Amino acid sequence: MKKYLQSLLLPCILLLCAANVNAQSKLIHYWHFNNFTTAPSATTVNASHPYNVHADYSSLDTSKAQIVYQTSAGTSAAFSTTIDYANPGDTINARMGHSADGSTISWALRPRNRSDSMELRFYIPTTHYKNILIRYESQSSSVTSGPLHQVFDYSTDSGATWKTTGLSVASDSAGLAFGPVFPVSFTTDTTVNNNPKLVFRIKFVGNSSGTSGNNRFDNVTVDGDTIIPATTGGGSDTAHVLVHYWNFNNFTTVYHNPNIPAMKADYSVLDTNITAIVYKLLPGTSSSYAGYIDNYSVGAADADVNDRTIGGVATPDGNSYRFRNPSDSAYLLLYMPSINYKNLVVKYAVMASSFTSGMLRNQYSYSIDSGATWKTSGLSITSDTTTLLFSLKTIVINDTAAYNNPRLVFKITPQGNTSASSGNNRFDNITLDGVVIDSSFHYHPGHGTAVPSVNTVAAQCTLYPNPANSTLYINTPAAGSKMITIYNVTGQRVYLSTTQDRLVMANVADLSNGMYYVNVRTENGQTYTMKFIKN
Repeated sequence: MKKYLQSLLLPCILLLCAANVNAQSKLIHYWHFNNFTTAPSATTVNASHPYNVHADYSSLDTSKAQIVYQTSAGTSAAFSTTIDYANPGDTINARMGHSADGSTISWALRPRNRSDSMELRFYIPTTHYKNILIRYESQSSSVTSGPLHQVFDYSTDSGATWKTTGLSVASDSAGLAFGPVFPVSFTTDTTVNNNPKLVFRIKFVGNSSGTSGNNRFDNVTVDGDTIIPATTGGGSDTAHVLVHYWNFNNFTTVYHNPNIPAMKADYSVLDTNITAIVYKLLPGTSSSYAGYIDNYSVGAADADVNDRTIGGVATPDGNSYRFRNPSDSAYLLLYMPSINYKNLVVKYAVMASSFTSGMLRNQYSYSIDSGATWKTSGLSITSDTTTLLFSLKTIVINDTAAYNNPRLVFKITPQGNTSASSGNNRFDNITLDGVVIDSSFHYHPGHGTAVPSVNTVAAQCTLYPNPANSTLYINTPAAGSKMITIYNVTGQRVYLSTTQDRLVMANVADLSNGMYYVNVRTENGQTYTMKFIKN
């Protein structure tokens, strides 16, 4: 720690700290490499087998923050090297109580033998952070065989393109001992701020003929200043707020058609019970169609986007929604009521499993009447093109009829590669944002009616999806004994159930297509009547 404090007195570091660190500076990611009790085995690394190590700590997501050791572009596919860990490491930039004082084993990452055709990529998402500062310790095994210099560049698009123009320094020189922490900042490029796709790269140069040299790295840290979100408020406020959010982090079950349930939002400023993602088959598709959904675990290399903060707490990715095998005969309905919100924006991240089998694009439309009719005229775009990494899609809904609408539904229909039988698309971080209309408004379940009610108290009951295909969800005012009855248009009873649950799931798969009435009668004699369409 004393050495660390002394290093901060260097004029160049003082300048960097003054420019990039303030009272809100926070440790974002940290690799200390100390989670071993015995010497790790060397791992072979070549073009087909890069080596990656996840951060030991991340304020965002350790599954996304990772160091990857891989061959550089143009390197022969036959080139092979190794990577392992050296002991002891060092403590100059140690954080969170890690040390090499004998109380714990201290390791350092050792790319080796030789590293002149290799590179280290540091995947360091900066979501909700700015003024990014990278620090690490390094040493070379030998000035005659180990690489003498480490050259830097970075990417703001997960490695698709690289640049050096925004770096405070372009390279460093590795010595024979762990030296002062060498900080690297981004002096002019603000696109690195709040960026889930930031990658920092180190290439090794010098002693290119050496066959036994290696460099060692320890206590790699990424710091940044917290980005304080702007406050939002009354009806005249033009700032958007998060209305509904599906992050799928708790989605772990496989569901096969025809038993794919609706999925409520993970967060809603209104009520998650009036939200749903519904899997639907295209007209004419066999009811035995073999489609299904499951979760896809999101990793750092997937470059996911649109993570949000709820109540000041970040929600880093864990899982996404995988729509699959094949997805050419189905579509998704997003039930997202916009009660008390205008200027609506739908955002989501999507990637295809393959350009030869995954769907190549997604077609959009929306409904303002729970799916009875569909249109595209109010959308800023009507389709997108998928990529092999997560990319952000933003769709503005300009139709004022969609504002303050309890029956708003957004539809996503994958298209392309219709003959493929194994492709899938992955969806994550689906959000609806909007501007508050009336700051004095307070939501209660009565505002969430999915269809017009036929009596004065029916607004306290809601149902979705509408139209319904296999499962109808009926949200009642409270738990307690109640009878659910469904009638067709001729008054014939086609469904009867008693339950104690507040949210009721009615199986309507066997009902004929057409209009039906739902009657809910509570134990105290209150009745609620709604209607829905079966298709």
